[in-house]
Amino acid sequence: MLDIDTKFLRSFLSVASERSFSKAAIRAGCSQATMSQRIRQLEQMLDVTLFQRAYHDVSLTMAGIEMMPLAQAIVDKHDTLVGRMHGSQVIGSVRLGIAEDYVLPMLSRLLTTVQNSHPGIELSIVSGLS
Repeated sequence: MLDIDTKFLRSFLSVASERSFSKAAIRAGCSQATMSQRIRQLEQMLDVTLFQRAYHDVSLTMAGIEMMPLAQAIVDKHDTLVGRMHGSQVIGSVRLGIAEDYVLPMLSRLLTTVQNSHPGIELSIVSGLS
């Protein structure tokens, strides 16, 4: 059985989200070379190509598209497990302001992540012009 470190899945999700190895590396706090190496290792482990790489663009292959929700679910479950085992119960209200341009692409994932990792949080979202 193959074990995949969550740092590889997080790297995959970050590159897919940013559509850039450089931006994903900045977000993850590592070098672009490290990010590229992680993706290469993940692709080798799974024996698939996850990204189409062009000069200034990175896009998901069909395998990458198929993997996105599965990788996100694993990372979410991992974070929920770690949070519950550490006993970190965050409880209270959080008000979040977000530009309307970002609401649709981010809201579903944000709500799922908050609900899974911090079920005691009541999230209030305010959206407006950027």
